This record gives sequence, structure tokens and C-alpha cells, in this order.
Amino acid sequence: MGGVADSHSAGENARYIVRIYGLDPDCVEAFCRCLAGMDEYFEMPLDEMANWLKF
Repeated sequence: MGGVADSHSAGENARYIVRIYGLDPDCVEAFCRCLAGMDEYFEMPLDEMANWLKF
């Protein structure tokens, strides 16, 4: 998946990628949370979220 880990949450992946680019992790995570509008699902591991989103 090119840079993200399925076993990590969206928040953990966002913070990891942000650190690579030298940006403020808190600021970008807050922006991603607002943009995604996923509330508590933002902390769910991506592999679980992918299974939940399948139709």
C-alpha cells in the first residue's frame, strides 16, 4: 500500500507520513480528522476498516 500499514489506524499512519515530510503531526492529524469526518473510526486499524466498508 505504499507507505501505510494495514495494522495501524488512520491516525497513526497520518502521523507517520507527516513526520517524513517534516510537518506538525498534531496539526495535520486534526485536519485529517476534520476532513475525513470518521470520528471514532479514525482510530480503527485500516484492515478492520476495509473489511467494515466492503459491501
